[in-house]
Amino acid sequence: MGMDDKVQNSIDTLISSIKSTDKYLEFDEIRRKVILDSDLCNKIERAKEVRKQIDSLSLEDQNGEIGDRLDDEYLELTEDTNVHNYMMAEFGVCSILQTVLKEVVSNIDIELREK
Repeated sequence: MGMDDKVQNSIDTLISSIKSTDKYLEFDEIRRKVILDSDLCNKIERAKEVRKQIDSLSLEDQNGEIGDRLDDEYLELTEDTNVHNYMMAEFGVCSILQTVLKEVVSNIDIELREK
């Protein structure tokens, strides 16, 4: 069971639209520079890992010793301007994707019964 051509065309158009935004173009420019530097890639991957760990902590742990240690490590990693710029640019693209997904999900009715 394949994707309807009309839907696929709309998806392709959406992808092109996202890739033409200032946020995506900025991210892509930074990403292209970053991939040439393996040490920088490693720092960014570690920063992303630490960010995920922080986000997965309970509120109590975020405000405790574990959270403080992870926050300190994240801040240290993002003191590198290149790491900081990459993380901010990636966040910008993710916010676009989240907005698109939220709009699609909230406007497609798949519920059996109204809530």
